[in-house]
Amino acid sequence: ATLSINGNASSGIFSVSIGVTASISGLTITNGRGFGGGAIINFGTLTLTNSAVSNSTTQYAGGDIYNINATLTLASSTVSRIHRAALLLSPRRTM
Repeated sequence: ATLSINGNASSGIFSVSIGVTASISGLTITNGRGFGGGAIINFGTLTLTNSAVSNSTTQYAGGDIYNINATLTLASSTVSRIHRAALLLSPRRTM
């Protein structure tokens, strides 16, 4: 990824609402901090391509990404923070 966003451990970085389709490409997302999903909370449809998400924390679940009743596609991307699980997927969802 060539462009970076650093949340400075002060807030979540991206939120995808129910019914929204979003794509992120070529982005490094680091140091998010949220209640659920330190960097990204996804309730819609999200595709990450050629991106990296890391070093985010949460008070609840999904250290880097919290994906609840949503669709998440990772293409040539990494999710690497291990704090209350790097990635939380809701039941019956696949990647």
